[in-house]
Amino acid sequence: MSLPNVIRFGAVTTRLGSMLLPLVPLVPQRVADMKAGRLPSNPTFIDHMLVVGLVRTHQQRGTLDELTPLHDWFWSRESVLEFHEFAERRFEHWFLGHHVAIVPQIREALGADEVAFETFCEIGCGCGRALEYMAQAFPEIPRFIGLDLSEAQTARNRARYTGQRMEFESGDGLQWVARHARPQWVYFIHGGVLEFFSRARVLELFSLVGSRLAPSLLAMVESVSDDHDLDHDAGSIVYGAENTFSHNLIELLRLARFDILHRSEQRVDGQRWLLVVARSRQAQSPL
Repeated sequence: MSLPNVIRFGAVTTRLGSMLLPLVPLVPQRVADMKAGRLPSNPTFIDHMLVVGLVRTHQQRGTLDELTPLHDWFWSRESVLEFHEFAERRFEHWFLGHHVAIVPQIREALGADEVAFETFCEIGCGCGRALEYMAQAFPEIPRFIGLDLSEAQTARNRARYTGQRMEFESGDGLQWVARHARPQWVYFIHGGVLEFFSRARVLELFSLVGSRLAPSLLAMVESVSDDHDLDHDAGSIVYGAENTFSHNLIELLRLARFDILHRSEQRVDGQRWLLVVARSRQAQSPL
């Protein structure tokens, strides 16, 4: 997987990283450690340049999905707290101003289902503001869980929301769900989390939630590329300055045997957003 502006030196860094492309095969162990997500807590300038060179190499090969561990390393670092603080400042405008339109769609899906959903789980919860809003919007759901890769952000959320009916856990969202989730959960993904997942990981998550963990509801507000034709291009494409993935989430939900209950789009600050609510098919006919 590629990285969300891991090194913020702009075009200069990109050029320098490109110059180091010939060195990548000459330091195989260092490159292998990077690909496995084993980087020092304080990377050197050369480490930064090798990361850029590594990303560019896989970009050229069309294999950015192989860098998923490197992406996980970035999001688990304590320095990511700065990003989450920035994202919280966007909450009022992005979520409350626009993405909140997903809430009545979730409400409608809950009202139309005979299942009593027991837990609301947000994958990639960041600062926790969206999860807090959901806990207030759906008081009938007894348990709310926020998952995030960052241990530091998870600790901050636990301290901030003490006394509220929200739990926070750190770790890989897919692995945590596979180990701990149960049927009758609502899953929420918001703000461009899945653009940092490979297509295979997204399909694995959807298939898990839609089969072994059914009945379930899945609600998403996720970014997609402007030129991604979701009605005719079933694949995933790399797009944008951060080289992230635009997934055809509708197709992936279909492959995972979900029924689409709601689909709409928004445009916020020049970014295209897809709003989706889906129900596992087993939720309609539970055993």
